[in-house]
Parts: sequence; structure tokens; C-alpha cells
Amino acid sequence: MSQLTQALEVILKWNSKHYPLTVTNLNPGLSYAEIKTITKNWSIQIPTEIYELYQWRNGVGDGSKSCEFAGIFDCWGFLPLQDITVEKQPGIDEYEARYKINYPHNSLNLFFGFEWFYKGYAVISEKGKIKWIEFGEVIDGGWEIIDHYNSLTSMMLTIAECYENAYYVDSLGYLSKDQEKTAKIRQKYYHNTYSLSESNLSQLKQKKSFQIIEQIATDRFKFLDHRTYQSLGQILKVIELQSKSEDTRKIAQRIGKTENNQNPSYPSFSRLLDEYWLIRNNKLSMFKRNLIPIENFEIIDILESPEENIKRTVVFLLLMLEAIEPLIQVLKHNDTKFRIEAAWALGEIKDHRAAKPLIQALQDSDKELRETARQALLKIISKYPEVENIIPF
Repeated sequence: MSQLTQALEVILKWNSKHYPLTVTNLNPGLSYAEIKTITKNWSIQIPTEIYELYQWRNGVGDGSKSCEFAGIFDCWGFLPLQDITVEKQPGIDEYEARYKINYPHNSLNLFFGFEWFYKGYAVISEKGKIKWIEFGEVIDGGWEIIDHYNSLTSMMLTIAECYENAYYVDSLGYLSKDQEKTAKIRQKYYHNTYSLSESNLSQLKQKKSFQIIEQIATDRFKFLDHRTYQSLGQILKVIELQSKSEDTRKIAQRIGKTENNQNPSYPSFSRLLDEYWLIRNNKLSMFKRNLIPIENFEIIDILESPEENIKRTVVFLLLMLEAIEPLIQVLKHNDTKFRIEAAWALGEIKDHRAAKPLIQALQDSDKELRETARQALLKIISKYPEVENIIPF
């Protein structure tokens, strides 16, 4: 019996004792063949965990029961398989229409709450793996995240252990929950897989990996994966501990600063980009100083295009890590805008090792890159005058 099925059985036993009406509304499980038939026209591969869940039980009633009688998983019920639809990620419709982004993930609307606007999704990768479980509510047409888990198994393990160890009957005879115990249980199953692995963190400290940072930024901006905040927090901590520049350490501290309603481990990506724009002398910063006019559509592209912000985030983090070698490699990237960002960052670091690669960039076919490389070289010369002797200006 898998961990998921074991947890589901614990959940069933607990609900049988405390909410027997919920249990009577559970539909019998489906066979493997029945699940294949129902999902045969779905546009995605079906994750193994979905097969396990629906072989266990096929949802609660018709999916329209109130939370009091349908919340088998804490306050959430789950839909019969035949009522589930394959959708894009929750809350991205506006982004997709506005920015024409192709999201590789899909989601299944598995869960429902006591009101129609409370919903839960399993976000699925192209290869049929559950990327994460996300709960939220629809507010004014938007999507507000309430909770999330890294997998269906971790969700059920968390709920099962909370049922067994964190719930109790209080002095008035009401079922209550020990918040401190709940937090520890959630930490056990929930946070540990969101952070960078020790090997990746060690690699980042030693080699300043472009690939690791690019993946984190891509998951955040392109896939809207909220789990990447913790990895960002770890990178910021590396910067704080290792940077020789007091200014850089202060920037890392500002980005990681906790808002009034934020979890301390969730530094803001938007704040990171704000810091980027404070340093980067470009069209947007000129616009902010009201020096030149910019059309509204250009502002949207500059500020909110996930593809562009991925590049800026990756290079800005490499800049703060003083990652000379990875930035030199990015100068050879097939994406011109990546090369431009890398040239700018190398000019900010002012390391003499970047001089020759930047001289080579002066031969690039892209005019903006050539100018960025020239400006970067001038900054290096201001620190190392001898570099001027090898530059063909």
C-alpha cells in the first residue's frame, strides 16, 4: 500500500468517527479501466496519484455538497472524476490573453469548498507529474492563493497526521485544532521539498550556477510557481553571507525583507526587480524620471513580460553573486537579450577577466549589445586603466 493510500485510509477512519455523513456521501472507487475510459480524451497524461485517489473513492456526492458534509480533506471536498476538466493553470487567463504566453502546464479542478468560489487544483506537467496542489478563491475575476502542497501525497500525509495528532475535543465538546502542532506537521511534509537541495545549494555557493537560477526564475515567472520563493530566499542568504560588497548585502536584505502579511521565507520577486531597475540605467528608468515618453503597451512589455523578467532576474542574481564565469558564458547565449543583460552586469562588477569576452562582444551583429559591451568596458577601464591598451576603440 502506497503512502498516499495509507494516508487516505487514516483520513477515512477519522471522518467516519467525527463526520459520518461525509463518509456516506463518498462514491465508490473506480477501476483502472474505468479511469482510463473517463480520461481517454484528456489532453494530458494522468498522474499516478490521480489513479490512486480515484481508485480509492470517486469524489464526494455530486460535487455540490456543502463544506460541512463534503470536506473530507480538512475543509475541502473532491469532485467525481467525470466532473473534472483539464484547464490552464488557475488564475492565468488574463495573463495568457494579454501577453500571449504559452504555458506548458495544465491543471485539474479536483477540489471544491463550501462556496463556489473556493477551488483547488492539481497543476500537471507535460509528462504527467503533479507539480503542486493549489487552493484559492476567485475574487473579482482574479485568483487568490490560499494554500498549496508540493504533491497530492504530501497533502494527504499532512491532513492525516493533523487529524490524528492536532485535532482534539475541547472543554465545550467542540472539535478544535492545535495550531502549533499543525504548523509543525505542515513543516514536516510541506516546506522541506520546496527548498534547494543541499547539493544544489553547495553548487551555488561554489560555482554560481546559471542553470539553477534560470530554472527558479522560469518556474516563478512563466509557470507562476509560488514554491520558488523559498529557493530565492536561500540565494539571497548566500549573497548576504558571501558578498564582499556592503551595498550588495544591503540589496539582498531589502529584497528579503518581510512585508506585514508575508511569510519570512517568501521574499518578493517584484522587489528583486525593483532593485534591478534602480541600478539598471535604461529606458524604463528614464521613463520613471519623466525624461522620455513611452507608450502604454511598451510599459506593459517592459514591466510584466515573464520572458523578459526571467532574463533580468537571472542576470541580476548572478550580478549580486558576482558570478563572473557564468556571466561570461551568458555572453555566448543564443538569446540576444540575455547577452545584453550579461554585458551590462559584467560592467557593473568591473572585473578585468570580463575584458576580452566583452571585446569579442563588440563584434556582435546586434547594435544594442555592441553599445552595452562598450559601456561595460569603459567601466572596467575606470577600475583597471591598463585594460584600455587591448581595446580596439
